[in-house]
Amino acid sequence: LLELESVQRLPGFEFRCQTAKLLLECSGVLQDAGNEDTRAEICIMAAIDVLGSLLAENDEVVEIWLLVGDAFAATQPPTVDAAIHHWERALAMLATVKTSIEQEAFEADDNEEDELQKQLEEVTCQMEDLGTKIEEM
Repeated sequence: LLELESVQRLPGFEFRCQTAKLLLECSGVLQDAGNEDTRAEICIMAAIDVLGSLLAENDEVVEIWLLVGDAFAATQPPTVDAAIHHWERALAMLATVKTSIEQEAFEADDNEEDELQKQLEEVTCQMEDLGTKIEEM
């Protein structure tokens, strides 16, 4: 019962998502500045905690899987297995989205087809970028 009350008091999903993005951005700035302290790692771990709460709430949001993978890749040293696991899950989800868009485009009229083609290109680009990240790990 106490856990349910705690969950109900959490900020909204989108707010927590943006907070995690900011924490990851802060960690990148701190790492780029060459700081030898642990602030960058603290930001990364806080982002992972926030993103974990988002996955627990809704594990069907591709962006969250991507961000968790990015967070694990940003740890020092990188947590390669965890990053790849989350990125591969995101890649599988994007493949499903791509298939769905292709099917919709096949059945769409001319007005909808242009928009669906743009969405398809965006998803394909995301998949390519993600595949590159996985290969580079």
